[in-house]
Amino acid sequence: MRNPILLAAAALAALSGCYLEVPSEVVEGRVVATRRDPGADFGAFATFRINPSWTVYDDDNPDGLPLALPSQIEARIRQNLEDRGYVEDLVNPPDLGVQVTAIIGQIDVWYPGYWCDPYWGYCYGWGTSYSYQVGTMVMELIDLADATPGGDAAILWDATSYGVLFGPPIEYDLPNLLESVDRAFAQSPYIQAAP
Repeated sequence: MRNPILLAAAALAALSGCYLEVPSEVVEGRVVATRRDPGADFGAFATFRINPSWTVYDDDNPDGLPLALPSQIEARIRQNLEDRGYVEDLVNPPDLGVQVTAIIGQIDVWYPGYWCDPYWGYCYGWGTSYSYQVGTMVMELIDLADATPGGDAAILWDATSYGVLFGPPIEYDLPNLLESVDRAFAQSPYIQAAP
């Protein structure tokens, strides 16, 4: 016959030795997530062009507002693509298009609180509220080589950088934003032009 108290104590002792480690970037830093089209052959492309404007979506512009892409962001994306063997082509139709999008929103949080005294038969209620801004940058590599005029173009890769933008109006932490561009490409070694 098994003793349930001993089993519970053994399970508790075993679990106390286990520890789930959460990466510090999830708690303290910026998260960069990338996705790719599994059928994409990035070696089949040679040229690219970066859209010089990014579309900004925020509470004031829910349909998006095109603004000039900051030159530092454009230069960092360009450098990463050139380091992987791609050539920027500003004259001929490029193989790859690069589109950057900014999404900014406000989060409103309300924490209700109550304290009740059953002896005296009354309750007090109060609450705490605060707001904070969240901002995400999305980079996309688009297949322009196989796109049909007036048709849809396939998105081959996207990188989402969380917590790098603020606003509205749009503001950003430039060092963290540029680092997120580098991290997105570092996570994607398959983005490489053919030799």
